[in-house]
Amino acid sequence: MPAVRIQGAQEPRGDKTRPLGLAGWRVCLVNLGLVFANRAADDSTTMNGLRIREGQHEDCDSVLALWRLAGVRPSVTDTPERLRLFIEKSGGLLLVAEAAGQRVGTVLGGWDQWRGHIYRLAVHPDYRRRGIARALVGEIERRLQDRGAARIYALTYTEDGAAFWASLPYERTSDTAYVRTFR
Repeated sequence: MPAVRIQGAQEPRGDKTRPLGLAGWRVCLVNLGLVFANRAADDSTTMNGLRIREGQHEDCDSVLALWRLAGVRPSVTDTPERLRLFIEKSGGLLLVAEAAGQRVGTVLGGWDQWRGHIYRLAVHPDYRRRGIARALVGEIERRLQDRGAARIYALTYTEDGAAFWASLPYERTSDTAYVRTFR
């Protein structure tokens, strides 16, 4: 099980929590890529050289480029302006994974006060099959659950994406998606 460094994490103790020792960074263990701990000021997680953090305005162009490289189907909302608006309004639901100083993965979370949604899970082709997608999913799930999500929908449109979600505790639904685009 890989160690994950989380700033400001709390160690469970019965029905209470107590701060871990050591000032600054805290160490927690990950179970199946999911992190169950509180975050502090910079809201980032580091795992074996992988850092997961909230997306910032300066990430927009590189995130859009990563989506193209990863084969994400383009949408009318895939613009720097729309992504900046999402960052402003979503309260930390665009996550960026970095390794060796490069942006190597992203995920978008959505919360409509009823259920959570996961979109745009993308990993750079050279960094796939290293647990990055699972780590991103674990972190976005935690953030959505913190907001009250009891159910999370994951959107995919590829067979590889369907296989990934089936490998996690997600099940295919009989829901039929419809979309309306405003330009």
